[in-house]
Amino acid sequence: MASASAGIETIKVGTESLLLAREIPISDITPSQTNRYIPSASIDELAKSIDKDGLLQPITVRPNPIKGGAKFEIVLGEARWKAKRKLNHKTIAAVVAPYDDVQAQAVQIVENLHRTDPTPLDEASAYGNMRKLLGKSASIGELAMRVAKTEAYVAQRLKLLDLATEVQNALKQEHIALGHALLLAPLTREQQLTTLKWLLKGFEERIDERDWENRVKQAHSVTATKRFIEDNFMLALEKAPFDINAKDLGPNGPCPSCQFNTANAGNLFPDIKGARCTQPSCFALKRRHTIDIMVADVAKKEGIAKPYRLGLGWARENEGPMKIAVDGFLARDSYSDGPRLVAKGNECKSTRAAVLVYRSDRVETQIKAKVGDVTAICTNEKCDKHHQQNSGSGTASKAPLKGMAFVSHKEGNLKKSRGERIRWAVFKALCETILKGDEPATKPFGERLQIVAGLAASHLYHDNARDAVKALGLVQRQKKGGYGQVDWDEKLREYFPKDKPWAYLMAIMAADDIRQEPSKGDEKESIDLYSKRYNGGPHKLFWLARHYKIDVASITKAIEAGDKAAVDKMTANVKAREAKGKTKVKAKVVKTAS
Repeated sequence: MASASAGIETIKVGTESLLLAREIPISDITPSQTNRYIPSASIDELAKSIDKDGLLQPITVRPNPIKGGAKFEIVLGEARWKAKRKLNHKTIAAVVAPYDDVQAQAVQIVENLHRTDPTPLDEASAYGNMRKLLGKSASIGELAMRVAKTEAYVAQRLKLLDLATEVQNALKQEHIALGHALLLAPLTREQQLTTLKWLLKGFEERIDERDWENRVKQAHSVTATKRFIEDNFMLALEKAPFDINAKDLGPNGPCPSCQFNTANAGNLFPDIKGARCTQPSCFALKRRHTIDIMVADVAKKEGIAKPYRLGLGWARENEGPMKIAVDGFLARDSYSDGPRLVAKGNECKSTRAAVLVYRSDRVETQIKAKVGDVTAICTNEKCDKHHQQNSGSGTASKAPLKGMAFVSHKEGNLKKSRGERIRWAVFKALCETILKGDEPATKPFGERLQIVAGLAASHLYHDNARDAVKALGLVQRQKKGGYGQVDWDEKLREYFPKDKPWAYLMAIMAADDIRQEPSKGDEKESIDLYSKRYNGGPHKLFWLARHYKIDVASITKAIEAGDKAAVDKMTANVKAREAKGKTKVKAKVVKTAS
């Protein structure tokens, strides 16, 4: 048993000595100077619990290291001590432990981590404080053993202490997730801030599951962030677009012997496989020098002063320290702005030579073009030959069609767009029918449907939402062409009243297939929507149309009849004009002869 002067009582159990709890005057105890833990429950609630059920667990104290003060200092249980004091109790059950300063703080850290639901940064701070207490020689393994966590877990949390203040604040405010923070932690402060700026700039709107009308912001995914860091700060030398052995491309000389090559500093980068460059400014300089040399060679070979520097991909990906100077990005469809490819023999006055200087990693693999390739492009956005709206091939004719040639052209266009117009008409009839139907009677179920409908809408493709809005006639084409800036998702949502979430959800399901031609039998056969996988399932628009008894056959016949009437009218007008023209010519000839 310990000495009476220490105030510590033990009992022998086998070969171990266990500390005993005893009643100690509350006036002989003082709060801890190092434990700043604030309990989640209020002192008042805790006092009521103790008054009803008694003190269920004794507090832990140690002999007060400060002479002249109270006899004991609290190690664990300050809230219980305050609650007992509030109840005017004179004593409290306490275990007196022979802790020194380091031991007391270590126990407090572990206890607080187990008692609370700490944030990752709180854990990191706690582990950091404990490491300071244990001394510089303390290993991760020793620290992990004390807090009953794995070494990998503790090491990850300690890395968070290397985060810049701005990144820590973003993590606290939940602008970024723990996965983002762990990726940023090994970077330099400058690299962290560059990545954070990219993360926050890339916020995307998502539907909040708690309220379909409110929106929350979410940064780029962890996977995308990892790719951004690897592309900008951990650059694989084996994929370098330049000669890594060249001596004159950058200030640091050849890459194999460079101090910023991870292969030459394995102890600092144990998790990195292969040789990586950690100096993006040098890597980018060598890359730009190589591209400039390549462009100059193309200019000399083609006999032109300045070739067009062409990019393949998206400007939003050509950002950050590795950005390449690009004059413009190739337009790969009829909706995009930018230069267009010119086939040999189809040149125009604006055709010029271009050299590919940037290619996104996300461009379709079937496009075989590579950096350094030379091609011909047209940069004149008013060129009728290559930039005519909705004509990606650039083969539209300048000469206007006349007579029956014009009628045949219109008839072909009507036939080509007939399927789309039928789908639009079926969709409009479906929405009008569903809006007249019954909605869920109970409020909670209706609110859940609002959430589901909002989530479904957030996954609807832009073009599908646009076609749905057009089908309902909610926007009008402007005189100069186009529809201007339209929020198609918002327009579609506004069409359905807030108390009609079921109708909105059904419309979203139907709109998901509004651009898809139905396969044979979709309009006629009754198909169980839930019995097949999504990609092999039925056409949802026509499946719902059948369910709601929309007369698709009548709609189809009406549109076909309208097209035939339009073509017949145009044909009659052309024939009338041609007959009138022949009559005038004949009369003129007769008059001249007489």
